[in-house]
Parts: sequence; structure tokens; C-alpha cells
Amino acid sequence: WLSKRKIEELSAIVRRVADGESVELLDNREGPLSILRNDIQTLARLKQEQADALQHDKEKLKDSLSDISHQLKTPLTSMLVMADLLETAPPEKQKELVRNLQTGLTRTQWLTDALLKMAKLDADAVEFNIRTANAQEVISRALEPLRILLEMKDQQIRTAGEAELRCDVRWTAEALGNVIKNASEYTPAGEPILIACGENPICTWISVTDSGEGLKSEQLARLFRRFQGGAPAGYGIGLPLAQTILRGQNGDIDVDGAGLPPHVAALTGDEYTGATFTLKLYR
Repeated sequence: WLSKRKIEELSAIVRRVADGESVELLDNREGPLSILRNDIQTLARLKQEQADALQHDKEKLKDSLSDISHQLKTPLTSMLVMADLLETAPPEKQKELVRNLQTGLTRTQWLTDALLKMAKLDADAVEFNIRTANAQEVISRALEPLRILLEMKDQQIRTAGEAELRCDVRWTAEALGNVIKNASEYTPAGEPILIACGENPICTWISVTDSGEGLKSEQLARLFRRFQGGAPAGYGIGLPLAQTILRGQNGDIDVDGAGLPPHVAALTGDEYTGATFTLKLYR
């Protein structure tokens, strides 16, 4: 039997734990009281871990909201200024302002969609529909919304290799499309972009190689940091979104700063000086 005094001591300790205090209750002795003390210690540790995780999530949410607010505020402020100028601008200037407004609205819509998708992935609210698909199906879906952009810059897509993927086609095409868009930003007008695919004992892969000048080490270090990396004309959200999608399907993205890596060079005799992003889906 437990004495009233010992029960009161344990009760006081439980109240301290409930108030968030750190307690040390581990007891190596035998008996029901020691078991109870150790169980309370375990509950106290779990409570502290949950509180730490919650605080971390709050800080992460705060930082994300701050970044999102900044990213949306910049183009919106610019468009508001242009809208005010429309009233007094001469006709030829009005046409230029309207074109700039249309571009700003398109980019803001893309950013909003990307942020919503990232929020879903962060909240584990996405259920990937994994199936077997030909890599060309994924590539075609990824290229569809980018056709006009590529035509405007006179950029040709070259393809090489074949592969069967186990993936969610829609989400993987979304990731691949973001990587292709990034490659388009780094590729000069009139130059090609190479999309290759293949398989090995470890993974199946799709790679995207641009015709730019390659990436420096300091650029590689921040590519997948939200709102920090990405192409010069980007927001720094497309590549992190692509990486999150791949990792959600037991995959990842590798980057080679310049030239074709061996697994791509083996499929084509062409020479490329730009960076290569390889989307991997592990077996």
C-alpha cells in the first residue's frame, strides 16, 4: 500500500509537470511506487517533446507567413502603382502598362497556386496516387502548360532515353514542370533544353539540362531554400515545391552544376554546359 504522504508527493509532482516544469523522477528501485514514478517521467518527457514540436511548428508557420506576405506584397504593390499610372499615361504608355499588369497577374496567380500546393504538402494533406506510367506521359503533361513560354523564347525540347515510372503522374508532372520552367529561365533564347530519362538498379529518373552557363557552388547551396534560390526571374518556390513532391514519393532531386552527368551523357552525344537536375524515384 502507498502511504498518503507519498501519494501527495506524486500529486504535487504531477501538478508541476502540468505547469510545464522539468522534473526528474526516474527510479531504479522495484515496487509499484517506482513504476508509477517512471510512468509519470515518461508522460512528462512526451509532453515536453510535444510542446517543443508545437513551438517549432509555430515558428515555422510564422516564418512562412512572413515570406508569403512579402512575396505577394511586392507584385501587388507594383501593379497598384501601374494601375494608378494608367489614368494619366499617354495611349502608347497605357499599352505597355497593360502588358506589365497582365504579366504581373499571371505571375501572382502562379505564385498563389504554388503556395497553396506547398501548404497542402506541408500539412500531409496530399494522398499520392501511385501507378506505373511511361516517362513520356509525365514529360508531356509537364510540358503542356509551358508550350507558350518555350515558343516565345524559341527554345526547343530535346529528349533521350526511355523509362517506366512508379509515381503519381499529376504531381510528378507538376514537379518536372517547375524544373523545366527553371531551366527555361537559365537557357538563352533559341537554345535547346534536354530532357532525358532512364533506369538503374536503385531508381528511375528524369533529368532536365539547360543551355546556360551552369551554376556556381553558392547558387547550388540555396537552390532548394524557399524564397531564396531559383531562377533570376523566379520566386524561389518552384524548386522547393518540386523537391517536396519527389520526397513525398520516396524520391529526391540531384543537381550537377555544369555539363552532363554520366547517366545522361551515356544517352546523348550532344554537349551541354548548363546545369542538370535529376528527379529520382527510388525502387
